[in-house]
Amino acid sequence: MQSIENFPPPDAPDARSLDGRYRAECVLERSSLGTLYRARDLALNETVCLQLLPHCLAASHQVWATARSGLRKMAVLHHARIVEIYGFGVFCGGVPFLVTEHIGGASLRRVLGRGPLPLERALRLGRQLCEAVGAAHQAAVLHGALEPAHVTVVDAGSENECVKLRGFALSACPSLRSFEARADIAPLHHYLSPEHVQREMLDARSDVYALGALLYELVTGAPPFRGRDSGELLCQHLDDVPEAPSARLCSAALSLRVFDKIVLRCLAKRPEQRYATVAELERNLGRLESALAARSEPTPPEAPVRVERRSSRSTAPTGPTLYVHTPAPRSRVALRLPLPKVIVNDAAH
Repeated sequence: MQSIENFPPPDAPDARSLDGRYRAECVLERSSLGTLYRARDLALNETVCLQLLPHCLAASHQVWATARSGLRKMAVLHHARIVEIYGFGVFCGGVPFLVTEHIGGASLRRVLGRGPLPLERALRLGRQLCEAVGAAHQAAVLHGALEPAHVTVVDAGSENECVKLRGFALSACPSLRSFEARADIAPLHHYLSPEHVQREMLDARSDVYALGALLYELVTGAPPFRGRDSGELLCQHLDDVPEAPSARLCSAALSLRVFDKIVLRCLAKRPEQRYATVAELERNLGRLESALAARSEPTPPEAPVRVERRSSRSTAPTGPTLYVHTPAPRSRVALRLPLPKVIVNDAAH
């Protein structure tokens, strides 16, 4: 059995194999749950993703037993928006690992590195994220570590663009939540709910908060809070009210103002002020997406109508005729086209 100390570095991907079964090929992403590699399963001759989890999961038999129970619960999740788990274990040397399916595409972190997304695209990806998180909640699994590095965007920028979610190990392994002592999860601090920061009980509304922070970043290009260090950032989650996305973008568009209401409700400090479920959040995103689609659709041309002025010498028309009254001189008629209505459930406010 190969020792973890001999795990191949990124600049020498084919140097060695682990357990005689997995061979690392390249580093895909580094996140709060460790380093994600593209690897080769030598037994099956297939490409997989191999994630090295933090050492603390294998610190004792009791800790690893708890983690293993959580990972088994996650492995039964089968959803089009969730990355499949193939297996897990501990390498010789005490480093736990997770094997998942390999999918093409780039992480959402890299996609956002090119700049903020148009609102329509952000809403589409946001709804897909809600589908993934909502499916996990239905199976009584919280995510607890939503961040761009745990979202893979497949066929980015195309009509078939979709997301797949990974990184559920944080909720499966409670010992990983001691984030103050770990500098490697600093990027996750941008998306932690206030109850997560205070080490209180987490529920579905904690993931709603993280989804709100992700939606905020999709549209503005930056998380809602940007502290100078992790300590200040965590305090902002507890005390500060984020600037509205429309204000940060210096836009007064109606669609962005509606988006403000949705995102700021997700980012409410108290869980009872947020959406109670991810499904409710998804419905509101869908209403806004439908309204934007309705406004962007071209109006079909109307059939021509013959207009005649009524005259005392006019004869009976031979076809459909619209009689209109000629307005008096200097009068003005203003026509106001109806705009599509956007309905947002604000019962909690």
